[in-house]
Amino acid sequence: MTAEVKLRTLAMADATLQADLGAPPLFRWFDTTIPQGIIQKGACVRVLRISTLLLYAHSLPPGGSPETTPPGGLMNLTQPRFQIDVMATDPEIARAVAADIIAFMATADLASYAQFGSPATTPPQFPNFLLNQRHGADYDEQPPISIETLDYRMFHLEGV
Repeated sequence: MTAEVKLRTLAMADATLQADLGAPPLFRWFDTTIPQGIIQKGACVRVLRISTLLLYAHSLPPGGSPETTPPGGLMNLTQPRFQIDVMATDPEIARAVAADIIAFMATADLASYAQFGSPATTPPQFPNFLLNQRHGADYDEQPPISIETLDYRMFHLEGV
């Protein structure tokens, strides 16, 4: 499962984000593009993967042994960087939804199986880093759309 799918799946399960963005299947959280005319139905979120940092194991950790620690090389743990754009016709709504996403991201963990199991359990937390937050607007839309942009670096376990 990709990091984008995991992130959307966890966001859809969050009651606060459902109140902000609509209940599934009309959950207004999209990858790359937002469908025409949907912004008028309420706040929307667009998630773009900016980059992915690949992590390498270079050698055994102190006290590690070849029997218990895999050899060096490319790890299946990566650090994708996401730009999360919160869009709304009202700037206060965009700010409020962005604050709810920040609170949600404090609980989301893409590097653990626990949240995707049945029943879901709280995983040991891999941190998500809010690198930047900025405000902007899209004047091509009428009325102009307010945009709150969150820039996140996360941990993700690939191939799960």
